[in-house]
Amino acid sequence: DDTVEAFDKTFFGHIGFSLANGARAFLMGLSGGRLTAVEGHAKLAQHYRNLNRLSTAFALIADVSMLSLQSKLKFKEMLSARLGDLLSYLYLASMVLKHYESDGCPEEEYPLVEWSVQYCTSQYQLAMQEIFQNYPNRLLALKLRCLIFPLGAHFNPPSDDLDTVVAKLFTQNTDTRQRHLASVFAEDLPTNPIGHLDAVFKHQIELKPLFDKMKAAIKSSTLKKALGERQIHLALEANVISAAEAKKLLAYDKALMEVIHVDHFEEAELVRPQPVSAKPSALQSGVVSAAEIPLTPPKDAPPSPSAPL
Repeated sequence: DDTVEAFDKTFFGHIGFSLANGARAFLMGLSGGRLTAVEGHAKLAQHYRNLNRLSTAFALIADVSMLSLQSKLKFKEMLSARLGDLLSYLYLASMVLKHYESDGCPEEEYPLVEWSVQYCTSQYQLAMQEIFQNYPNRLLALKLRCLIFPLGAHFNPPSDDLDTVVAKLFTQNTDTRQRHLASVFAEDLPTNPIGHLDAVFKHQIELKPLFDKMKAAIKSSTLKKALGERQIHLALEANVISAAEAKKLLAYDKALMEVIHVDHFEEAELVRPQPVSAKPSALQSGVVSAAEIPLTPPKDAPPSPSAPL
């Protein structure tokens, strides 16, 4: 009847979709996603291709898992959690690309995009490998691995060089740092450590000429090398800096130490107090000796709660 016909159409249509996904995932794996047409900024083209490829792989393994495991999938919680990880990393990487394009693709922020996408794709790959490793059907896991990663796993995490580039964007007074701080409450208040840290950062930039002056004096052996306040006092004694400059440096050093130092607690605050001792028994106080305590209860004594009835 019409119901069976509609079911067959939907069911076999879904089977055809899964088979097409398998072929598509295999071809994309062989070509590195280059067979797909993408839109957007030219610099992001390969990132979009990679996400298309990984999205196809996710659709494939999700369909195969539901078809092969059926109701057992909900009991394979670690497997289903890793499937959720795949979707999460795809979503995060997509949002990074969308946000970058919505902001007009600023060149200075491209290292952030590259780092984020590389991290998401490498973590996706790790979750996919863990699925293969723990898949209940070992033969099916091998076939899926060959379809999704026919040439091996090649999504690497961000390199140390890229980590350094990204770190410099936030450890220097860049436009990128200012844009990311625009939505952060950074007022320098005693109860706002982020604001205090940002104030110290800006203070350090203002005092950079004085630090450079002391470094040059140390390099020329005019000034002896030391640390912290001691270095500032030695520079003042050697007439490398003036008294007013030394005052500014000492104020900066004090603020910096407030950022670096951790909370300090007295020993009495860390030691657990001794519990108040209970009133000593007659035996402990020596009023009654152990020899005077009868080993058997009197005949008319009630039975002990722990004694067998």
